[in-house]
Amino acid sequence: MAVVPVRRVRRHRLQREPSHIALLPPTASGPDRLPVAYPSRTPPSLPAPLHPCSAPRACACASTNRCARVHSPKPLPARPLCPTPAEALAAVLAACVPGAKVVDLCALGDKTIEAEAGKFYNKKDKDGAKVEKGIAFPTCVSVNHQVCHNSPGVEDATVLEEGQSVKLDLGAHVDGFVATVAHTVVLMGDMNAPVTGVQADVMAAAVTAGEAAIRKLRPGCNAADVGKAIERVAEDFGVNVVEGVLTHSMKRFVIDGNKVILNKPSPELKAGDETIEVNEVYALDIVLSSGEGKPKIHDERETSVYKRAIEKSYKLKMQASRAVFSEITKKFPTMPFTMRAMGDIRGARLGLVECMKHELLHEYPVLYEKAGDCVAHFKAGL
Repeated sequence: MAVVPVRRVRRHRLQREPSHIALLPPTASGPDRLPVAYPSRTPPSLPAPLHPCSAPRACACASTNRCARVHSPKPLPARPLCPTPAEALAAVLAACVPGAKVVDLCALGDKTIEAEAGKFYNKKDKDGAKVEKGIAFPTCVSVNHQVCHNSPGVEDATVLEEGQSVKLDLGAHVDGFVATVAHTVVLMGDMNAPVTGVQADVMAAAVTAGEAAIRKLRPGCNAADVGKAIERVAEDFGVNVVEGVLTHSMKRFVIDGNKVILNKPSPELKAGDETIEVNEVYALDIVLSSGEGKPKIHDERETSVYKRAIEKSYKLKMQASRAVFSEITKKFPTMPFTMRAMGDIRGARLGLVECMKHELLHEYPVLYEKAGDCVAHFKAGL
């Protein structure tokens, strides 16, 4: 990255990419020649800003805020974007070892998000209100043929074993602006050893599909074309796109906007005729499987991630239902949450029944492919 030359222009700025995306040199040719982007555990180092004055000798602007030669303000030093999701993902990845409890990993991810988000904007605004920040999507740790949304309660005793594939999914927000990530790792005795076999094919396909979607996802592009690009990559690797996975647009305090990219059409879901617009933000979500790609719910009682349906209202009858819904409205008005974050988990589960019956909450059920199928998950914000 470099500063735009200022010899013939009056204004200049330091060009840089988001800290959670690393760039590689372009490998394609023609109109689709763009840098390849992929998720990076650690933000890439940014170059030091250059001096606005291009003269070889010293200039009066060296100790002032304006350049006497070009009459243009000095560029601001580059600062990385909010690293909260990357830091939380790195912390959970480091703790993903054989013998670790799944619920402990979920709690670690949530705790890291809260701690990292707490470092930003701690001053009150002009109205005296604090800036809202924290968990945008609770940490989920899905193992082997579990597809997604596994964030068990404290009573769960499941531990990781060597050779298992683990999918991590989490999100954070600062002042309602959301960033989400997902990553897949295989637990091996030597974590630097290469992954082989079908699991390697699925993981490589997920990363390649992400690169293809990032190349395609640009203003003016049709949303259906992005989904077709993902399907073509999956077909080349001999794997399947998991049905029902949507790439949602995101807005402030909205993690799942109305504008979506359907990775794979099905009889129940059809791709809409959406066009990608400038300044839109998407949570690119890709899940591939060596199986049929048609996940199912094994046990509804495993569901522990919910989100308030802000478009619905109902006067609840049971006292337990009113209490749990009041707590949800106060603590999680717009973002998904896990049952572990509730004050009284037993009372909350009792009150959830009536809330779900009247569609006051959206649920994120734990989905499964068939036993023995390999699954990989990739997610990044664009």
